[in-house]
Amino acid sequence: MIVTETIKYYFIAYLLVTVFASLHFLLNWKVRKQQAFDPTMGLRALRENATTFEAFKTTKPFHPLYNLIIFPLVGVMMMNQWTIIPTLTQAMGIGGLWLIYSVLFDLICWVIIPHPWRLSLKGLFITYQPWISFAYLAIAISPMISILYFFLFS
Repeated sequence: MIVTETIKYYFIAYLLVTVFASLHFLLNWKVRKQQAFDPTMGLRALRENATTFEAFKTTKPFHPLYNLIIFPLVGVMMMNQWTIIPTLTQAMGIGGLWLIYSVLFDLICWVIIPHPWRLSLKGLFITYQPWISFAYLAIAISPMISILYFFLFS
């Protein structure tokens, strides 16, 4: 039961974070006129190195922040559906599940599935440091932040 509930809310939060990060990228590209790809290469540039340009690079420090804001809010929504608020130990378990989901989902969606913003393993887990680690930390502690909300505001 808890796995199915947590995965449902995890994907809601993950989708929201992805939408915010994508909108940030588009803002940098279209409004701030930051370079998003090499126009001389055409669409091939998107396939080969979309994540190396300024419009994407300048969003990376914000990715952990998006996770730190959105995941606890979604955690509160999830916990509001339950009859009792989880204990700290249970929240840590949910955070562990969300961390596992994150690593697996990132691996599948950003490394394995081919698309214009695809990354290599090195690109995702090494070059994307420290931001990917901060994002994973934010996701892992989010259920505990959600519980803190209940203690402070209930």
